[in-house]
Amino acid sequence: MTFIHPLLLGGLLLVGIPVLIHLVMRQKPKRLMFPAVRFLLQRQHSNRRRLQLRHIILLTLRMLLIAAICLALARPRVLSERLNIGADQPVAAVMIFDTSFSMGYVAGGKTRLEAAIEQGLNVLKTFPDGSRIAVLDTSEQGGEWLAPIGSAKELAREKIAGLDLKPVGFPVTSQLSTALEMLSRQHLNAGSEEAVPRFIYVFSDRTEACWDVGSVESLKRIRDQIPSPGVQAAFIDVGVDSPADLAIADLRLERQAISPHEHMVLEATIAATGEAFDTHVECLVDGDPIDQRPIRLGPGQSEVMRFERGKWTPGYHQVVVKLGTSDAALPFNDIRYATFSVSGSRKVLVVTDRRSEDKYKDPQDPIFAIALRSGRAFDCDVKLTPEAARLSPKELGAYRAVCLVNVASPSEELWESLKQYVDQGGGLAIIPGPDPDRSAYENDKALALMPARWGKLVSLPRGSSLKWNWAEAKKHPLLAPFQEWRAKNNVDFFQLGLEPRVFRYWKVEPRKGAADDVISYDSKEDIPALLESRFDRKQIRGRVLLFTTALDLAEMHPEDHSKQWNDYLETSFFPVMPQRAVGYLAGDTEDANVNFLCGQSVPVVLAANVRFPSYTIIGPGLKGQEAIVNRAEKQVELNITQAIQPGNYKLLGKEAVISAFTLNVPPEENRLTRVPTEQIESLLGEGAVINADQKSDLSEALQNHWSQPVELLPTLMILLLLLLAVENLLANKFYRREPESKEPAVSAQTSEVKETISGAVP
Repeated sequence: MTFIHPLLLGGLLLVGIPVLIHLVMRQKPKRLMFPAVRFLLQRQHSNRRRLQLRHIILLTLRMLLIAAICLALARPRVLSERLNIGADQPVAAVMIFDTSFSMGYVAGGKTRLEAAIEQGLNVLKTFPDGSRIAVLDTSEQGGEWLAPIGSAKELAREKIAGLDLKPVGFPVTSQLSTALEMLSRQHLNAGSEEAVPRFIYVFSDRTEACWDVGSVESLKRIRDQIPSPGVQAAFIDVGVDSPADLAIADLRLERQAISPHEHMVLEATIAATGEAFDTHVECLVDGDPIDQRPIRLGPGQSEVMRFERGKWTPGYHQVVVKLGTSDAALPFNDIRYATFSVSGSRKVLVVTDRRSEDKYKDPQDPIFAIALRSGRAFDCDVKLTPEAARLSPKELGAYRAVCLVNVASPSEELWESLKQYVDQGGGLAIIPGPDPDRSAYENDKALALMPARWGKLVSLPRGSSLKWNWAEAKKHPLLAPFQEWRAKNNVDFFQLGLEPRVFRYWKVEPRKGAADDVISYDSKEDIPALLESRFDRKQIRGRVLLFTTALDLAEMHPEDHSKQWNDYLETSFFPVMPQRAVGYLAGDTEDANVNFLCGQSVPVVLAANVRFPSYTIIGPGLKGQEAIVNRAEKQVELNITQAIQPGNYKLLGKEAVISAFTLNVPPEENRLTRVPTEQIESLLGEGAVINADQKSDLSEALQNHWSQPVELLPTLMILLLLLLAVENLLANKFYRREPESKEPAVSAQTSEVKETISGAVP
């Protein structure tokens, strides 16, 4: 039992007032001297006992009367095992609907979401007029009360009826947090002395993806902070206990970016739930079928299918993997998508002061440029320093990377152009020569890009050398393939005795806070071999790499071997290392991810030659203005949020394909395993999970589930009236005076006896 005004219970102390009044006002009988008459004395004793009984009865009634008044003012309440939602008192109710794709499971001729909508509309009818109602779904976080309050039921009915499956979803627990916070607000009681009953209704299929176990404890803390009588919650389970489904549970590309001579390798995971399936799986690329495989699975079994094919043209290619026969239960997971890119030849600029000299041939391009061309991944131009300095920003922006090879004295104009180029997303490699002009590399414009200052030239003693310290190298995208080759020991330059060695290098001083040491030499002094400038990626999209040893033919293979800088030319380390470094600068590691989950923002880095004012997205669910993406003047990356539905998309600029990407429903939506009811009821309360299919009348089930405080004020008021009536009736009856009648004269002694007897009556 609880009391709205417990302080008023102190009024119970007033029940002693009638006792005090009776003691004070009690009349004592007069003592008269008369002859002792036994009969009169016995009659007097009998009358006294009868009067005392009447006094006790009236005293008790008057005490109960005061106690009833105090209890009524304190407004006591008791909990009833039955909740009458249909009462006149308005309520505050939050209805949460799971709209994830797993709610598309069809049973009994309707999806789980359609069943949830039907049950939700039935529950909505039971809410009294004037109730506060909020309708939330799991496609987005947050929510608010429907207003105006008088029309909330009609607005809620329209919103519930309009719910649809959404590929973007959050767990039900995320919206439970929103609901508890909404119901905890004090203004729900505005204008009323009593607490508004608070309710939460959750409509879901109870699959694993709907319930985040990790957030339950924090939700309990929010729940416990809500004022009495707290929140009543029910989880209406519209799911199926024994679902049957065949799904393409996942689709993974071995690599999302490949070269034209590499194979596209795709792995599809097929899983069966509930029963056996016998069908086939088909793989299509750009709309053309490339492979078809039969599949036979028993209940609970899964199989990974591998599709592989080569000979691709440069550009983006899009994959569709689908089941041969679609199961009607859950159609969304019968198909899955993927995108991969085939790199064409990317333009790279090599800037140098001189061509390599050969006494038997005409001067040729630097060997660094030759190494880049050997992989057929780069279209390499070579320009002398003065010519490169005259390039406009637009001309320079046509290159994916710029490499300064043996440039002795870069001009300030060249540094200015390179700074603007890197700011816009370009990659820059700085490879030192034997005699650089240090002042040209240490002015403010140069240091805005350089990760380190030049130090002194170090020549190791004859017979001494340094190697790259792979054992302690940090994790870096550029080094990832090298680390893999080293672990497998399947390339020549990681085999014993063939690791590349350095004999001469520039000792540099990394700029504090502006440099990252990609990898060092295996020396006690931690001497950098390759450094990268550290930029604020929100402002500068490009990258800068600085090598500390020369990479030109004259330094790697000089006529005088005593002046040799390294032996990189003796293994495949050269040209592999230049190709990987320039590929990193050109954005290979960034451009690789073109496959996303529904709800994720899709970043598209724009090369300088494809930056247009607007772009068009082609894909499912996009048309009209929704398909248009505008770009700000200095924007170098698009964040595409319009694409929501699963499928393949293309980004067009001036009718040419700029990029392509794929969205898929999260794999966890395919898992139809049910969350144990104990996990849900640990938060929502015992018996909170109600199976809608097993209840012929959901409203009746809810009535029997919840308890609500019942006001005792009406009962106490009726009791008070009864006590007043009984007290008044008895008082009139006990103290009623007989009408005076004419009697014959009596003796003085008889009058005294009457007076004595009647004197006992107050």
